[in-house]
Amino acid sequence: MEASVSSCTAPSLPSLFLRRKVLWTTRTGFIITDDGDIITNAQVVQGGCRVQVELKSGDRFDATIRRVDEEVNIALIHINSSMKLPILRLCTSTAVRSGQSVLAFGNSPSMNGTVTMGIVSGRRSLRGNMIQHSAVITGGFLGGHLLLW
Repeated sequence: MEASVSSCTAPSLPSLFLRRKVLWTTRTGFIITDDGDIITNAQVVQGGCRVQVELKSGDRFDATIRRVDEEVNIALIHINSSMKLPILRLCTSTAVRSGQSVLAFGNSPSMNGTVTMGIVSGRRSLRGNMIQHSAVITGGFLGGHLLLW
């Protein structure tokens, strides 16, 4: 039986739990190195929050924020894990073409592992190389990945 795109990418899409004062919120990111580097949006980790990462296995780790670039809204966080982690390979945005189908992955409020679909409508160079698409993005999708389909 063929695996779905969602089930193939799910292991590399951890949940990020953020604590600001007394409130925890859930966002997402994606694992880019098997030793624990994770990319998310800069706005996800703004404001000196505590970040915990939960893998699909249920294992939880405290994360350290390694780098934040607010200009292009990207952050690199890291977890220390003794196991080799599943990664999501990156491609350059120059490989993206208008009209291509895309899937956006995230953790929308009260639902983990959600997926939405859209098409690429264009690319622009405002604050870096941005991809404009029609996939519906809610708050929980912050930091998730966009997969060419």
